[in-house]
Amino acid sequence: MLTVHGQAELVAQHADACQTLLDPAAHASAIAGIQRGLQGMYQGTGEDAEDAFASLERELGIAEQT
Repeated sequence: MLTVHGQAELVAQHADACQTLLDPAAHASAIAGIQRGLQGMYQGTGEDAEDAFASLERELGIAEQT
């Protein structure tokens, strides 16, 4: 740990240790997104899958499949 005037400014950490901390955060974020999607589905506020995929195709410049 590097300190400047007694305050931590830089922390060096092994990549594996860092990944160990990041994995649960990513997992929690994914679960929260799934829960929001399910809540929208149950409340009828979600987007139809066909419309959602068409929107993604337009955003990504992918030709719509027929």
